[in-house]
Amino acid sequence: ATVTMTFRCPDGKAYFAQFSIYIDPSGVVKNQFGIPIASATVTLLSSPTVGAPYTAVPNGSAVMAPANRKNPSTTDGLGKFGWDVISGFYEITATAPGCSTLTSSALTIPPAVTGVEMDLTCSVTGAAPVSGNSCNGLYTGTFKGDLNISKGQSCTFAGKGSGVMGNIQVNGGTLTLGSSATVGGNVQINGGGSFEIL
Repeated sequence: ATVTMTFRCPDGKAYFAQFSIYIDPSGVVKNQFGIPIASATVTLLSSPTVGAPYTAVPNGSAVMAPANRKNPSTTDGLGKFGWDVISGFYEITATAPGCSTLTSSALTIPPAVTGVEMDLTCSVTGAAPVSGNSCNGLYTGTFKGDLNISKGQSCTFAGKGSGVMGNIQVNGGTLTLGSSATVGGNVQINGGGSFEIL
């Protein structure tokens, strides 16, 4: 939205100031199990009217607030994304490696539109890793043993009945457990590894 202010001085002269107000769209990208997707690619699209075709807003465009003029952008570690934009009609597309591409419904700004949920369908790597040293992907079953997640590996267990029956060592990699996943043993974090329960 554009705001115009008029200042009238005692001598009768008028002065004008005009500036833009930037307003959200923001939200989160998740997979089909409700787990946020970090580093997903999100693209802001705009259109002159609701019914006209939507095209990507150019990277660096003044349509977006100076604080974030990157388009496409990427989600943070919690799958969140957002821009502040001038008034208009927008859509958002989201995608991630191994996942579908999804486009939001049309967003009319203003008012602010927060909490846009982009639920992607992502490929499942398998029911469980094939060995205790090869956990890298999205799994929906139970691994019956101890698990070692090395640097560069990202291991996610999601869905009812998924998890690890033994102990887990996260040695520089990333372990993510969905709310329904279980672990039968201990989880040990080493060498800058990370562990999240979502």
